[in-house]
Amino acid sequence: MPASTPRICSMPRYSMRMTIVLSILLVVGAQAANHDILVQGLSFIPDDLTIEMGDSVTWTHDATSAFHTITNGTGTSDPEIGTLFDESFSGSGQTFVHVFADPGDVPYFCRPHLGLGMTGIIRVTANVGEESGTWSDIKGLWR
Repeated sequence: MPASTPRICSMPRYSMRMTIVLSILLVVGAQAANHDILVQGLSFIPDDLTIEMGDSVTWTHDATSAFHTITNGTGTSDPEIGTLFDESFSGSGQTFVHVFADPGDVPYFCRPHLGLGMTGIIRVTANVGEESGTWSDIKGLWR
């Protein structure tokens, strides 16, 4: 019986490629983005923003606005009010950054201006991106 050459890895080639592809996708998909919201007058601009889990949002107070807060919740009767964030702005150029780790809708408002409709919402989705050039390159491994 002829001697066989020992295999360094018992994993079939296809499985090895798939492991490499999945590893690359996890690294590429893990890149978080930052999104900006301007606190201007009695508005959050934009007031409705969709982001992915792990992304951050930076609120920036403009030069002409009065005192504002950025408070999660739907209003003063919300039992979850301020449990994620409750930041006060008193001067121009101040910023506040929050990283959104969980999927779901996160409504927020300005405490002194809630009655004037100063509200917003962050819609946090699971990390499911669209096909990119990187994915196209990875698919080329099987061609």
